[in-house]
Amino acid sequence: MYSSKKVLSTYAAAHGVVDLTCVWALFGTLFQLENPPYRSVFIFLTVYNLFAFLLQPFIGLLADHFIPPKRCAMLGCVFIILSSLFMSSFPSLAVIPLGTGNALFHVGGGIISLTLGNDKAPACGIFVAPGAFGLATGTLCGSLGLSIFLPVFLLTGCLWMILKNDPQQKYCQTPTTSHPAYLIIAVLFLLFTVFTRSYLGFAVPMPWKTGAVPVLLSAAFAMLGKGLGGFAAKHLGYGVTTAGGIVLAAPLLLFKNETMLFALIGILFINLTMPVTLAALSDLFPSLPGFAFGLAAAILYPGYIISLLFSSHWVIALFLVLSALLSLLGLKAAYYPQQNNRSKTSVAQFDAHTD
Repeated sequence: MYSSKKVLSTYAAAHGVVDLTCVWALFGTLFQLENPPYRSVFIFLTVYNLFAFLLQPFIGLLADHFIPPKRCAMLGCVFIILSSLFMSSFPSLAVIPLGTGNALFHVGGGIISLTLGNDKAPACGIFVAPGAFGLATGTLCGSLGLSIFLPVFLLTGCLWMILKNDPQQKYCQTPTTSHPAYLIIAVLFLLFTVFTRSYLGFAVPMPWKTGAVPVLLSAAFAMLGKGLGGFAAKHLGYGVTTAGGIVLAAPLLLFKNETMLFALIGILFINLTMPVTLAALSDLFPSLPGFAFGLAAAILYPGYIISLLFSSHWVIALFLVLSALLSLLGLKAAYYPQQNNRSKTSVAQFDAHTD
């Protein structure tokens, strides 16, 4: 039986390799085509993203009720391995199981990271963080036309490690708030914070982000922010970490985005919010961690789409301000005591998450 730390490390490493393999397969396929029409490339990538992101809440519900998360993650790895091997020969067909496999793994691994113990924010931060570096590395390697067999080999090794461990999960059945109005407000406001983080990743102009080194540095700082965010939330509180991260990131992303060092620090700060929003959403749906994880993942894609339509300086500033305010209100609503007559324990829990 593996310890929770070893289980989390296994799934975190596998997450990085899953995203590495998926985008390596995608961009490796595009590299083989000579001047593919923009419309075809857009459709190809859109189909993948629809299955990889928007499918996650539905897979999450299935995993919460019918599919053990370990099996879900393993099935995702198998889908990715097989579709990656056939991607160059049948790209239009293989892209669907590739995106589906990505969604399956994320949901399975996400459930496990959220149910390993009481420290949800640090755990889900560690699990999600390597994905950013995997995406950047896979994009670069695939665009260079390097062989897909290396990431497939690595993912096969990760699959074997997942097969060997048997995580001990702990589910809480009591939501942090039972008031429907507070639940709706909390979910919408927290999802807006996730949406904003995704939007900023594409909308903020960073002219220095050309070439392999800047791209990898950007991914490394995003990964570091997600990893640190969970531990900051544990020691400083959810509200301080989320709103503080956004406030610290705002001037750097708005006024210093053309300078690599300042922009990288801004990327780190804005990514502090990720573990908090994910942990808070799962607290709202304690018996549905897969659905909660899927909601947070699904809202990432609309953030990208909106960035293609609106990316002016004023829109970026507006989203930053709204995100800082709504994240605090969302957390207040998420951890609002279930009864008017609060015990000292309720007050302590409330303050720890929102102060």
